[in-house]
Amino acid sequence: MRVWWTAITAATALVTACIVAAAGQEGAPGEDMVLTHGGRQGNDYRFGLAGKPIKGLYPGASRRINITVTNPYGFALSLHHVSARLVSTSNRGCPATSASLRVGDYTGRLPVIIKPRDRRVLPGSIAVAMPRNATPKCSNARFTIALSSTGSRTAR
Repeated sequence: MRVWWTAITAATALVTACIVAAAGQEGAPGEDMVLTHGGRQGNDYRFGLAGKPIKGLYPGASRRINITVTNPYGFALSLHHVSARLVSTSNRGCPATSASLRVGDYTGRLPVIIKPRDRRVLPGSIAVAMPRNATPKCSNARFTIALSSTGSRTAR
């Protein structure tokens, strides 16, 4: 059976990202930020990645982002790589750098097969931590984190 290897990407410049709220920030109940870009473009298959906003970050605190993948296609997807990166903050005094928030690597087992037309929480997560010496201006900031994933179309 032929396997089609194509790059699958979910984070693009046109898409918003997972938002991480620092101490005191409340997200809307059940709020998800879904990364998706409708349909297929060229050889890329677009699919959804979502991470719930996390609350309660303060200097020295760390949390984990659990990721949900949505496969809108009639075939299975095999995810080979999942990553996240800090994109921006809501406060000018809190720069979007690792001095304000550290975003770790995905810690789960890969590859992960996402069945056709399925939604699945990945077995791993991405750690985020606010360094102890982060500026106090980060205390009420919202951090935008871009999630991305690569993989392939699979027959399984």
